[in-house]
Amino acid sequence: MTLPINDGSEDDLKPKDKVVITKPNPDDPQNPIVVGEKELTEEDLQKIANGDPIEVPLKNNETLDPDTDYKAHTEDPSGNKSKDVPVTVKPKDNPSTPSKEPTIDPVTEGDKTISGGGVPNANISIKIPGVDTPIETTVDSDGKWKVPVPEGKDLEAGEEITATQTEEGKTPSQAQTTVKEKDDPETPPIDDDGNWGTIGGKPKEKGEHLAFIYGYPDKSVRPGGNITRAEAAAMISRLAGLDLSDNSKAMYDDTPSAWYNPYINAMVKKDLMFGKDGKFRPNEPITRGEFARALYYIDHESNKVAPFEDVKGHPYEEAINQAYGNGRIMGYPDGTFRPDAAIQRAEAARLLNRFAGRCVQERGVQDVWTDLIGFTDLPVNHWAYYEILEAANSHRYYRIRKYNVEERWIRILELEQR
Repeated sequence: MTLPINDGSEDDLKPKDKVVITKPNPDDPQNPIVVGEKELTEEDLQKIANGDPIEVPLKNNETLDPDTDYKAHTEDPSGNKSKDVPVTVKPKDNPSTPSKEPTIDPVTEGDKTISGGGVPNANISIKIPGVDTPIETTVDSDGKWKVPVPEGKDLEAGEEITATQTEEGKTPSQAQTTVKEKDDPETPPIDDDGNWGTIGGKPKEKGEHLAFIYGYPDKSVRPGGNITRAEAAAMISRLAGLDLSDNSKAMYDDTPSAWYNPYINAMVKKDLMFGKDGKFRPNEPITRGEFARALYYIDHESNKVAPFEDVKGHPYEEAINQAYGNGRIMGYPDGTFRPDAAIQRAEAARLLNRFAGRCVQERGVQDVWTDLIGFTDLPVNHWAYYEILEAANSHRYYRIRKYNVEERWIRILELEQR
């Protein structure tokens, strides 16, 4: 290898020549500070000839700084120096420092999203059994992440989900969770002490209830399926009797003018629902916590505190406490509430029935049994069978007892009346 020397000629490097690394001297710019040097050996020269790197020891425990303007030159025993060439120092990753382990929220069979927590801006890679390519995302500024389950993939109980978090300059760390069987949330007892029906005070003795949940073309209702935020806005705003006159485009970046305009506008105006960073996420599943928050200002006040550890400190803790105290929603048999899990369609039916003072049991549908709208995936022994009948059938009713919420149905209303 040849290097230019200070007089402009070129000389071959020889043993006992030195490689010298310097940095600027703020006190004497003409005399840079030597931070490292090495006298070349035959072995070093052979490495240089082969294009391999050589190591130059640093002086006085010097630590290289990527922001410092380092220079390098060669120098022979007579003191003749080559021209300085810049030295680029790259930040060194410390392979011994692992990234923080990510967290994964409970995953249940049939879930359409997987979420968790991590270090803001860290990369998250999710491996799902049966999915060839890991799903990549980034932890947001609030320390949360969420990915969709690929279309066509149904999460099954017992499958292992792996989340890998990689922080800049650190090695990856993993966390795993097992997909759980879908367990049904606990059902609040039927309560006639005044916690039913916030709309208009005590329940009307007779009247009509319009359906607010509809089935699918295949005659299913998918009780364990999700409800989107836009669908939730429509259900709640109609049942609560909100002003739906504003049909203008909602003010968010991701809400093009569509069927949900008046419902989102009504809910946002009442501060029952809101977006973040300019987005409303109308087509994303609404969570249990978000659903409770959507009823917060239009339901009874309650001072009761929900007994769930995973609710404490949650942004919607007060709303969840109120919904629990009013008997609208319960937790799961394992003692959790799962505020960030998507609410099931059956759960939403039960919650809104209780909010609106709607209730029917087996004896209440005997006169209209043959006219009921039923569903292929809703057997009579399903925990929410009568809740979904109440929500999915437009009907005329009277109360079985005065000021009692339980109904007896007189007639199923025709489809065009719904």
